[in-house]
Amino acid sequence: MPLVSVIIPTRNRMDELREALASVAKQTIDAEVLVMDDASTDGTCRMVREEFPDVQVFPGDEPRGPTYRRNLGASLAKGTYLVTLDDDCRFVSEDTIAKTVEGFDDPRIGAVTIPFVNVNEDDVVRYGAPDNEGCYITASYFGGMVVFRKDVYEAMGGYRTHFFMHVEEADLALRMLDEGWVVRLGHAEALEHLKSAKRDRPMVRVLGPRNQILFAWHNVPMPYLPLQMLATTVKGLGYGFRRGHFWAASLGFLRGYFGIWRYLFKRKAVGRRVYLFSRKLRGKGTVRLGEDEGKGRDIEYVSKDNQRRDGNGRLQMSLKEDL
Repeated sequence: MPLVSVIIPTRNRMDELREALASVAKQTIDAEVLVMDDASTDGTCRMVREEFPDVQVFPGDEPRGPTYRRNLGASLAKGTYLVTLDDDCRFVSEDTIAKTVEGFDDPRIGAVTIPFVNVNEDDVVRYGAPDNEGCYITASYFGGMVVFRKDVYEAMGGYRTHFFMHVEEADLALRMLDEGWVVRLGHAEALEHLKSAKRDRPMVRVLGPRNQILFAWHNVPMPYLPLQMLATTVKGLGYGFRRGHFWAASLGFLRGYFGIWRYLFKRKAVGRRVYLFSRKLRGKGTVRLGEDEGKGRDIEYVSKDNQRRDGNGRLQMSLKEDL
């Protein structure tokens, strides 16, 4: 049985996927690789079969989105740990996955992030631990750069597939926290994220506001729910206006509010203490996990202004700026 399963959802990004698979093949850890094709029309499946015969490829008949493909991949995977990797990512170091798996040294850790750099934009390391000494946790992560314990992922039921994409990470992280599992910031060398030019940005501009409302409906306890939904709507519309896509944001929020009726009886809010802690986690910046969970001494806050340079001189961002 492989220790790790690498799950890569993809759609019409054959060239980027080729680079991702080549970098995965150089990893030092024992891993199976599953390409979950989301109904590509560019010959992706043929390329994988011809150029990477050891990689398993599962073609889809219709686009279902990355959340669905990751869940499907997890159900097929045999590894103890699940690496969910975006098709526009590539590893720089050959031991990135091995070092990330080393981060599961506490039973409370359900997932560990893989730090990354958006190489076409800047040299900032995102979602990396501020130092190599402590165990730092986060309120969210990026779904294409993270490793899960498979048993935790399965216990949570994976992602809510109706999110399709966007906000699903924060949703799963909060649900995990409510069950006693945290997402840890990884110590491995940052991978390179190319941010494919084939991204459907208009769709994301609608999905983002929609999913923010559904996220609140599913998770936020009373009496905080109405306030969070109002604040999310006001801030989201303001952001959309400043960025020039006000109407897309408006459509997204409308779809979110009307979508509540579809999931009216699927609401399962997290505990108040968990919700308030998650809000504090987002506001305070990086948080250190301690040894006395549940006794008021389980975390140690690190200033959100505490930034450092990694070994390559890249700026290590605080969570406050990225969440």
